[in-house]
Amino acid sequence: MRKHKTLLSVLLLTVLLLCLSVPAFADGEPVGVQRIDLEDGGFILVETAVDGTSSRGEVHTIYGHKYYTYYDGTGTAVWRATLTGTFSYDGSSSYCSAASLSFHAYDSAYYIVSGNAYPSGSSAVADFTVGYRVLGVTVSTTNHHMSLSCDANGNLS
Repeated sequence: MRKHKTLLSVLLLTVLLLCLSVPAFADGEPVGVQRIDLEDGGFILVETAVDGTSSRGEVHTIYGHKYYTYYDGTGTAVWRATLTGTFSYDGSSSYCSAASLSFHAYDSAYYIVSGNAYPSGSSAVADFTVGYRVLGVTVSTTNHHMSLSCDANGNLS
């Protein structure tokens, strides 16, 4: 019986430690918002956030993302692309070590045709094409470019 209590205590401690290692902000800590008005009456809302940080000696790592959400002329969210980046910085320089792109359509008529994300110096960069279809036939596509940068002090933009 004592052995079971010890095992249960170790399991509970492990779960507690795992919970504490998860970043405190599920959607990230916001650090910037920008609105881009479009000719079609819609707009793109660009939101930048920090997901978490870690340090090892003098080198720090920051994890962040940038949401790129398209709203139509009625103000309804239509689709969202998310660029995620991992950066290292030390006060005098920074670099991006990983980048990824994800896409979610709130309206099923929109879809991602192609997309690519990659590190480039101190930035995470993404290029992607969004398609719009009517009755299953693509009637238009739009190309998009977004970037998430980190300066030498760990500030994301």
